[in-house]
Amino acid sequence: MAFSDLWWYVNYLSIINCLCSFQGMAYTGIILAGGKSLRMGEDKGLVRLNNKPLISYAIDALRPLVSELLIVANGPGYEPFGYPVIPDLIPESGPLGGTVTGLTDSNSEWNLVLSCDTPFVSTKLFEHLLSNVNNYQAVLPRHKGELEPLTGLYNKNCLKQLEEFIADRQLKMRWAVQQLNLKEVIIDSQNSFYEDQLFQNINTREALLSAEKKLAES
Repeated sequence: MAFSDLWWYVNYLSIINCLCSFQGMAYTGIILAGGKSLRMGEDKGLVRLNNKPLISYAIDALRPLVSELLIVANGPGYEPFGYPVIPDLIPESGPLGGTVTGLTDSNSEWNLVLSCDTPFVSTKLFEHLLSNVNNYQAVLPRHKGELEPLTGLYNKNCLKQLEEFIADRQLKMRWAVQQLNLKEVIIDSQNSFYEDQLFQNINTREALLSAEKKLAES
């Protein structure tokens, strides 16, 4: 075998081994549904968009990629979805507390975290984030200049730091994630899966009506 052929073969095996390792990794999906939903007036994870509960969109986005799925929620009504429902371990700590709760219960090194109120987030977005996993504690999208900490990947090794932030009452999620070894991934129209409303939050009745209109037009 010529040296050039041997070099090609060794590199080919290296690529295959990396791909197999990546595909064989087990991930946990963590859906955050523990918010108070004050602006919506009812538990927004259970509010129906296009005749489908909002949380179902999050489940659909994560399910193809994970080996287990956890719902962090404090109210009733989530058990029928068929996944473990975990109440916040640290009450009144916002989405940072919900993330800590999910990571504590997770059996995976890498975790796909998603808020229940972003129905336009897709599986393809998470596949793109997963392709950026390396020696980081978190991999998060940046969209239109804003970091999106409630749609991203978290390594379980950041759990202790997040717990310390809560103990110090440093509860702002964007601040907390920027203290980690963070990989930011720019998301824009160059991505094949891109939609302008990709990260749209459904926090109010008006936002719900707007999302219904967009789904009707698509």
